[in-house]
Amino acid sequence: MTAAGAAVSLLLAAGPAASQAQIGIMIAQMQSERANANCEANRRPGESQRINITNAINGLMRKLHAPAMPPTDLAKLFSKAKGSKVANVTQLISHTDLRTELTAGPPGQWKSFVVGGDHRAARGVWRIALPGVEGGPETVREFGFDFVLEGGAWKVMHAQEYPGPLYAPEPDPFCHAATASSY
Repeated sequence: MTAAGAAVSLLLAAGPAASQAQIGIMIAQMQSERANANCEANRRPGESQRINITNAINGLMRKLHAPAMPPTDLAKLFSKAKGSKVANVTQLISHTDLRTELTAGPPGQWKSFVVGGDHRAARGVWRIALPGVEGGPETVREFGFDFVLEGGAWKVMHAQEYPGPLYAPEPDPFCHAATASSY
C-alpha cells in the first residue's frame, strides 16, 4: 500500500486529468486482484448454493429439451454477451439447431458439472445415450456447456457438441467464466 501511495504522489505531479485516469485504473486493478484472490481462496460454493445453482441450470436444460418453444422464448435462454457461441462438431449453429440436437433422443444427464467460485458461472458436460438399434451398442453424444448468470437468470453462454464420449474435456474448478477456458 505504501508503494501505491508513492505512485499516486508521482501521478498527481504529472497533471490532474491524466493522474485521475491512472489512479482509477490502479484502483480497478487492485480490486480485481483482491476479488480474484478471494475467489481462489473460497473456490467451492456451499452445498446449498451448489444445489440451488444446479437446480436452476437443470430447469434451463429441461426448457431446452421441451418439445415446443417459440423462437423468442428460446432466444431468452441464451446469453447475448460478446463471445457467446453455439457449435456442433464442425461449425457454429443456431440456437434452434442446438435444441434440435438436444431433443433428438432421451433427455440426458450431467456427466460432470462444476459451479464457478464466483457463483455466477458454471460448466458441464451433458451426456445423451441413444439406445442401439435391434440390440446394438448405444450411441453416446456429449455437449459441453458454459452457463452464466445474466439479469438474475441462468443462460447458455457457450455450447459445443463433441464427436464422441471421450472428447469432451472435464471442466476444472474455476473462479470466473471470463478467466476460464470455454467450450
